[in-house]
Amino acid sequence: MNSSIKDLTKIILSYENVIIAGHVNPDADAVGSCLALGLFLKGIGKNVKVLLEDYNEKYNIINGSELIFKGDLEKLENGLFIALDSGDKRRLGKFTDIFDNAEKTMVIDHHISNDYYGDYNFVDAKAAATCEIIYKLLSEMGEISKEIAENIYAGIITDTGGLKHRSTTPETFDIVASLIKKGINFTEIYNEVFFVKSMIEHTIFSKIIANIEFVEGYPLAYAFIDRKTLEKVGATQKDLDGITEYINNIRGIEAALFVYELEDGNKLSFRSKNLDVSKIAKSLGGGGHVNAAGASKRGNSLEIIEMVIDLIKNEMDEHGY
Repeated sequence: MNSSIKDLTKIILSYENVIIAGHVNPDADAVGSCLALGLFLKGIGKNVKVLLEDYNEKYNIINGSELIFKGDLEKLENGLFIALDSGDKRRLGKFTDIFDNAEKTMVIDHHISNDYYGDYNFVDAKAAATCEIIYKLLSEMGEISKEIAENIYAGIITDTGGLKHRSTTPETFDIVASLIKKGINFTEIYNEVFFVKSMIEHTIFSKIIANIEFVEGYPLAYAFIDRKTLEKVGATQKDLDGITEYINNIRGIEAALFVYELEDGNKLSFRSKNLDVSKIAKSLGGGGHVNAAGASKRGNSLEIIEMVIDLIKNEMDEHGY
């Protein structure tokens, strides 16, 4: 059950120590929402620690990285733990134990698959991004600075694919307009998160898209990269942004799958134009949005790809693709 924005505000303001965390392999919505909230709470005198894994260097344009805690997790002051943009507790990764031992927990998210795992929850599946919810929360609490506005803008534009995904609403545009009125450098942020690539990103991207496979008889394409190739190039998970989106943007393709092999198993990334891929991801222990979802699976990569392709084909057959 959801708390109200007003309730969340009262609860947050009642705590001196606040821990804020995003999901594993954080994207701009996770980084932006965590650091936006963190900067605001620090500004009103709260003791704030932000927990985030290392992220892609392009997100360095997001303000407030000095709030990210780099010390011993066991020495964190207990208090209120706020999980942002994490559809379930497992997505908190190595920060799960901190969540479990917190005085109270709060979950703020926009994933339709969220299972309301906090003591207090605010989940809005109609919100285009968690940063959109953070905008509403901070607007209730006080004035949003230019610095915080830039973080919120970065999260919203990335999670909406540059304001083009179906999740984008008139309210999303209203919020973005209000952020631009703060004087944010929206052009620089947009270019950095969407177009600027590191040499490693360029190298691994070219290898992956050269090996895209098309499934005969279905508007479906997929790609795979093995762990050995990633290590040879020097690429990590954070260097793989935008690949599934690229596959899904091929003309005639209705759904895309990208699988990459890591030390702890295979990561599956889904995108679609209309097909509900969150349903498929959830059946594999993952989750996400209707048109963008993910899951993890241990085992032989090629066998997993074959199995997942069959699941997508079955879903397409059911819906007349």
